[in-house]
Parts: sequence; C-alpha cells; structure tokens
Amino acid sequence: MTPRFWNEIVRASRFSRCLMLPTVATMLVVACHRPPTTGAILISTTPTGAEVWLDSVNVGLQTNCLLDSVSADTHRLTLRHVGYADLRLTVSVAVGDTVVIDTAFSAPGSLRWRDSVGEDNRIYCAPALGDYGAVYFGSYYSASGIDCVNPDGSLRWHSDATGVVYAAPAVGPDGTVYFGSYDGTLYAVKPNGHTLWDLQLGYDPTSSAVAADGSICVGTYPGGLYLVAPDGTERWQFQAGGHICSAAAIGTDGAIYVGCYDKYLYALNSDGTLRWRYATGGQIFSSPAVGADGAIYVGSRDSCLYAVNPDGTFRWRLALPFIIESSPAIGPDDIVYVGCGDGCLYAVNPDGTERWRFATGGNIISSPAVGADGTVYIGSRSGCLYAVTHDGTLLWRCSTGGIDSSPLVSDDGVVYVGTLGGYLYAVNGSSGPATSAWPMYHHDARRSGRVGGP
Repeated sequence: MTPRFWNEIVRASRFSRCLMLPTVATMLVVACHRPPTTGAILISTTPTGAEVWLDSVNVGLQTNCLLDSVSADTHRLTLRHVGYADLRLTVSVAVGDTVVIDTAFSAPGSLRWRDSVGEDNRIYCAPALGDYGAVYFGSYYSASGIDCVNPDGSLRWHSDATGVVYAAPAVGPDGTVYFGSYDGTLYAVKPNGHTLWDLQLGYDPTSSAVAADGSICVGTYPGGLYLVAPDGTERWQFQAGGHICSAAAIGTDGAIYVGCYDKYLYALNSDGTLRWRYATGGQIFSSPAVGADGAIYVGSRDSCLYAVNPDGTFRWRLALPFIIESSPAIGPDDIVYVGCGDGCLYAVNPDGTERWRFATGGNIISSPAVGADGTVYIGSRSGCLYAVTHDGTLLWRCSTGGIDSSPLVSDDGVVYVGTLGGYLYAVNGSSGPATSAWPMYHHDARRSGRVGGP
C-alpha cells in the first residue's frame, strides 16, 4: 500500500468519526465513492502478514490490505497470524463507507489482566466460560460462592453460597451455571446471577458434568454419584465404595465414568446402574478423559496413568515417578498429556509409551489444556503458568504464584487460570482450543465433561 494512499486516508480521517473497540482495535469510518450497495474495509495490523477471514471465509489477502465491494451489513472479521491468538471483530459496513481498522496482536504469554478475590483466599477450581465471554470461578477460605467477570476482568456479579467453592463450575446449554459448595449444596444460577434452585446432596460436591439432555452429574465426598434433572430434582443416586473427588466424564453413548478413593474407575449406564469397574493400584483423585475411540484415560495415586478400553478391559499402564492427581488432556494427534507430583508435564504416545517430559520445578495438580496450534498450557506450584510446544520445548512462562487450578483456553486464545494467591489471571495465548477429543480439563471451556460437548 503506497504512502500516498495512506496520506489520503489520514487526510480523510480528519472529517470522520472514530470508534474505540473495547479491546485492541480502532475503527474509522471514511466517506468514499462506492457502488450503491457496498462499502469497504481497510485493515492494518502490527505485525503485518495476517490472514483475513470475512464471515468464516478466507478472502485470500494478508494485512495490510483493502477489502473492496463488501456488502452493506454486519460482518464477522477474523485476523489470523502465526504465533498469535486470532483477533475477532464485528464490523458494520454502510453503503459508500470505508471502515478503517488499525490493530495489534498481543504477544503470547503477556498478561491481559488479573482479578483478586481478596486477601487470604485461594482459587483451586478451574474457571469456566459462559456466554458473551463471561468467566465463572469460585474461591476458597473466607469467600464463598462464585464470581462472574467480564472479558476485561471487571466484576459482573457475585453469587453467594453457604460454603466455599473448591470444584469447577459447569455451564449448561441454556447458560445456567452449576456449582457445588463445600457444605454439600449444588446450585443452579442464571447467567444474570439469580439463583434458580439449590439441592443438598452430600459433603463437598465435585465438578458437575452436563449430559446432552441438560441433566447434571455430580459426585460427593461420601461416595454418592447423583444425576439431577435441570429443574433440580434428583433422578438417581449410585453409591461407590469410597470418597469421590474425581469429576465424572460422559461418553458418546451416555456412559458415565468416574474415579473413586476405593481405587476403582467406575463406568455407569445412563440410568445409574453399574456397567463395569476397573481396579487401579491407588486412590483416584484425577478426573477421566475420553479419547476419540472411546478409551478412558485416568491417573491414580499409585503413580500410574491408565488407559482402559470402553468395555472395561486393560489397554495400557504407564508408571510415572510420583502420584498423579492431575487430569489428562488429549491433543490433536491423540497424544495424552498429564501432570505429575514430581513436577513434570508428561506427553504420552497413543500406545502408552512416554514421548517427553517437561520439568516445572513444582508439584503439578493442575490439568493441561491444549491449543489448536499444539501448545500445551499447564500450571504448577512452582509459581508459573507454562506454555510448551508439542515437542516439549518451553515457549514462555508467566509468573503468577502457585497454581492448582486448571487452565482454560478460550476461542480467541486467552488462557484463564486461578492461583493459590487468590488471583484469576487472563494471559494471551497463541490459538483457541484444540479440536481434539478432550483438549482440557472436563473437555471444554464450559466444563461440560461430555464428549461432543460445546
């Protein structure tokens, strides 16, 4: 694009109106002579060379560039650059106007914001993502209930509970937020923060899984696994042989998988009857992940990562140096990722052999999240959030304080994670989540815990 052309744009901009987007872009509407039914979009990025997608179609241009003959309408514009998270903008084009966009990509690993839940509080739970970019998370110790924050980190609302919140919230198909408090109450909260219902189940509910029909599956520390209807009525209860701290996972056929302190991985039918159980050598704190072929992956406190076939038979077992409380995630190439108490993130081949390990220097309870570009994100008690390539090389680390929470990767590439210091961090990643079978804790950003979930 010639300097003279840019000078003309700048000269025209003196008589134009500027609109500031809420994040990183500035839009400028310039009156131009255009065909009767079209306008144009002039795009400049730092760095240049970004692919331009308009309404989910690659237009074949790279920035800086001019899109001419754009229909007068509201369009979805995506700018995609290697090594950066996508920029997604909504652009309204009027007849005869040129919309000027001047924007910059944020460096991966840079901090967007952090939000504190107050002194002496901790965030153990994995955050969940709702509609319109809402982020939900609970805190532990003096605070109780969950917070809902906007994409810029400002508080949208707080919903009180009768106890602290340890487990991750889950978001239903209609936007309802489900979370359990330490005293055994399961809550259903509307997206506006108003409580729909609460149900007393049992001490310390786990993270909820949301079935395809909207039912909620939740375990409790005394060993009860419950299925609750969307209206808050109990449908059935299954009593396992020990404490349940593992969050349930729901397979393609409606089967429910959950680990237990009695050392068994349980598989239940959708009506709550036992399908099978598989014995590991230790208590199961880890939550199962379900692979593309139906295999179930789970860690155990016997220091082994297990792969179990859908019929409950043994597939493989990989012994690691220390107990596993992290929950597995699965990458685009069916590589299984899991953290270990020895402070390492492990990548495991589909046949159960170790591919590589990455040392963080601190105990890992956090569960990995995998991006579409293969980047693996993991938190550690060493005090950092790490981003690692698919071959185990460090990309960056962000100092946060100790992390037990499991990172969430949003569609626009923002990584959210809670810390033991009571902060929720929003950090720029390099892509949205992987489209693999189980890319993060409890499957997806809404924490549905279900194969085929959002």
